[in-house]
Amino acid sequence: MRRMPRFDSEEEETEFWATHDTIDYVDDTRSVHIEIDARLKEEIRARAEKLKRHGPVRRSASDERRPAG
Repeated sequence: MRRMPRFDSEEEETEFWATHDTIDYVDDTRSVHIEIDARLKEEIRARAEKLKRHGPVRRSASDERRPAG
């Protein structure tokens, strides 16, 4: 696996990740502990339940450019 580069700006990082896959850098990551507000946690849980019932919406970038119909 590759080492994740350091970035001088958010723009530089955005450009990098637009052309690279995070899976190539997974060994150079570490886990972190985060705390989520209870209201946000409930919203996330509700969205996850909705996805379980209806399945994810899959759209490609090319779908965005196609006219409806």
